[in-house]
Amino acid sequence: MATGLLTIREPIWNGRKGEEKISIATYRFDKFDTLWIQIGYENLQLDQPYPNTYIMSRHFFNSYSDSDCESYDRKGVRLKEFKIKHLQIKEV
Repeated sequence: MATGLLTIREPIWNGRKGEEKISIATYRFDKFDTLWIQIGYENLQLDQPYPNTYIMSRHFFNSYSDSDCESYDRKGVRLKEFKIKHLQIKEV
């Protein structure tokens, strides 16, 4: 079981707290069964609103509810959006 690390520069802001999302390309799971996801965004006060590392398994990626998820193509790459509040936090 291979694990990959993915750093996202900034989440997708939705205008409402708790509704922030990230998008992940489907090809990320071609080589990995699990991704560790970090969100590197810092606000103007240099705080990191998302300091945790999140875990996403291939099973979670494939079975995430369609009602909570948008899928779309951008520049030929298939992306799926996930609400940050639904992601599992990696225990230290």
